[in-house]
Amino acid sequence: MHLRATCCHRDGRVTKFEVVLPPAAIEGTGAACLMAALTKRLPWSFAKLHDLADFVVLISNSDSARSCLKLGRHLQSLIPCLPSPCRMHQLCICMTAVLTMGAVMSPLFCACHLLRRKSVQTMMRKQLRRLISDKLRIVFSEPSQEATRQVAKVLTFVMQLIGHDGVQVKTQQKRLGACRRLRQFLAGPVRESQLITHFCPLGCHASREAAVKQFYDDIVEVFLAHPPAPPAFNKWTKLFPPVAWFASFCCLHFILPGCLANISDLLREEEIEMNIVEHVEGLNDDVSFRRQEQVRFRKTSNFLNAAVTPDKLVGIAITLEVASSFWDTFSMGHRGTTPRMLIRCSPC
Repeated sequence: MHLRATCCHRDGRVTKFEVVLPPAAIEGTGAACLMAALTKRLPWSFAKLHDLADFVVLISNSDSARSCLKLGRHLQSLIPCLPSPCRMHQLCICMTAVLTMGAVMSPLFCACHLLRRKSVQTMMRKQLRRLISDKLRIVFSEPSQEATRQVAKVLTFVMQLIGHDGVQVKTQQKRLGACRRLRQFLAGPVRESQLITHFCPLGCHASREAAVKQFYDDIVEVFLAHPPAPPAFNKWTKLFPPVAWFASFCCLHFILPGCLANISDLLREEEIEMNIVEHVEGLNDDVSFRRQEQVRFRKTSNFLNAAVTPDKLVGIAITLEVASSFWDTFSMGHRGTTPRMLIRCSPC
């Protein structure tokens, strides 16, 4: 337990003191035991604090929300007390609130689970090859700096994930090389048109089919071969990766929404209904499972094909990226500096 007290005197002086109670010095972690330890360790009693100050407010702060509330109820019988989460939990609340307000948690959860299935990967890659072959356009005029800058910004999100997903270094280098080739391949702008524009100076590919193959291979290596883990509110490190992955993929000429829309149309016509579960052992005859898969596809496709989704995902990714920078202060061993309890007495 860590207590930090600040006393503001009427003459302008400020007195501060700290109380540290290591776990080994406390008999138990119950609210009554913590209350007794705190009372004995304070230089003044709560009654004397009321006599010295015009008003006294105590803010209890604990890693455990349950113990924080219990201790707060004990303290409120003696002194005004405001239980509050620790800074780490406050940051988590801010990060999850962005996903809640954006209404993206449920569709992203469904999309992440679908993309980790072998049968879905097979269908996605078939649709991806067909979509690239239909929409690839080769130009010989140099794109503007603004267009190439937009390509770099869109791919920045997924490049930040490389090296932090726990895969082998050789795989990371291969994926990073594919991401760099995509930056050179795409002429941009990538968010205004569904046509995939490739700037091909002096014939960098032997044929159009060669350009289609390279772009397909790089998209698979950067995105489909490394689907994100499903997001979870109680695992803060799993919030930014799926949002960044989908934000980057959706903004690349709407390739991902286009593939999912084609698959949803086929599902609606029941042309590939059985293919969804043929690789899922023990569920070949489960009709309810097939219906659940269809619902997941429709939900994911409707969300990713909505006009506001790319901008929404980019905005959420930027917000989470800023919030994640504060996370480093907790992962680098600074949690000991977080005040677990603050007593504010003013004036004295």
